[in-house]
Amino acid sequence: MDILFTLKLVKGVFAILDLFVWARLIISWIPH
Repeated sequence: MDILFTLKLVKGVFAILDLFVWARLIISWIPH
């Protein structure tokens, strides 16, 4: 398996997780 491809995959997963965390933070910040 290509190391560069694995790194891109890991970066993509972390980017999605980061977006998910930020989305939850923003949703919790907005008063309901």
